[in-house]
Amino acid sequence: MKSTSTLLKSLSTENLDNDKGLKTDFPEFDQFTGGFKLGGLVLINGRVGMGVNHLTRCLVLNTSIRCKNSVGVFSLYQSQETYLLRLLATEAGISFHDLKRNNVSDANDMVKTAKELIAKAPIFISDAMSFSVQSIIAEVQEGIKWFGVKIVVIHGFNLLTDNTFCGISRYEELDRVASKLKDFAIYNDVTFVITHELPEMSSPNDNQEFCPTIREIYDDLSLAKYANLVTVLYRPEYYGIKTWPRFDESTECEAELRIVKNRNGNLESFRLFFDGYRSRFHEVGDDRYRKQPFTPNA
Repeated sequence: MKSTSTLLKSLSTENLDNDKGLKTDFPEFDQFTGGFKLGGLVLINGRVGMGVNHLTRCLVLNTSIRCKNSVGVFSLYQSQETYLLRLLATEAGISFHDLKRNNVSDANDMVKTAKELIAKAPIFISDAMSFSVQSIIAEVQEGIKWFGVKIVVIHGFNLLTDNTFCGISRYEELDRVASKLKDFAIYNDVTFVITHELPEMSSPNDNQEFCPTIREIYDDLSLAKYANLVTVLYRPEYYGIKTWPRFDESTECEAELRIVKNRNGNLESFRLFFDGYRSRFHEVGDDRYRKQPFTPNA
C-alpha cells in the first residue's frame, strides 16, 4: 500500500510524461490514450475473421514508418518472409495474394515506394524457432541493446511455453509466461503488444452483438489480468449486421476498436474503416485516407 502523499507525487510525474507514450498514428486513439505506455502490456482481441492480425500489422507500419518507433515482431504462425510480404502488401495498398503471385504489374510504383519505406523503417522480425518465453525475452534484450526496440509485437501468445516449470496446467503455464513478460516490460521500459483471437459465437449476446466481453476475455486468457490496455476489434458487417445500433449508420467496410480495460484512463471506442483488399485499417475521421474501398478491376 502507498500513502496518498506518495501517490500524488507519482501522479504529478505521470502527468508530465503523458506526451511520452509511443504513438500508433491512429490520431483519435493516440489523443485519447497518449499512446502506448512504456512498461505495459497491450492486448488486441477479436473473434476469428475480425482482422486482429491485419490491424496489428497496420500498427507496426504506422508506429515504425510514421512515428519512428523501433518495433520487434514475433510471428509464431508465419515465417519472416511471409510476414514481411504482408507488411509490404498493406503499405503498398495491394492484395497480399496478388503480390505473392507477382500479379502487380500496374502497381510497381506503389510496391517500390513501400519497399523503400519499409527498408528504412526500424522493424525487426524474429526468426526464432523456439517458443519458450525465455528465448523470446533473450532476443528482445538483444533488440533493445542493438536496435533500441521499444515495442514488441507477439502473434501467437498461446504457443509460448515456460521451460522452468513442469507439472502445471497449460492455463497456469501461460499465466506464468504473462507474468514474466509483464515484469520484463516494466524493468526494461518496453511495451508488449499481443494479439489474441477468441472462438466464434453461434448467437448474439444480450446486446445483440457478437463482440467479446471483458469477462469472456478474462476467462479465455489469463494474460488479460496483467494487461494495462485491453482492446477488442469488432466488425458487425461480418455477421450480416448492416447498421450500427448506436449510430444508426451503415457498417459497410467499418469496424470498431473498443477499449474494454484501461489502467491509465477511461474506456472508449473508435470507429475504423476496413479495406479488405488492402488489409488496411484507419480511423473513419482520418482525412489522409479515402473511405471508399479499393476495387482491383476499376
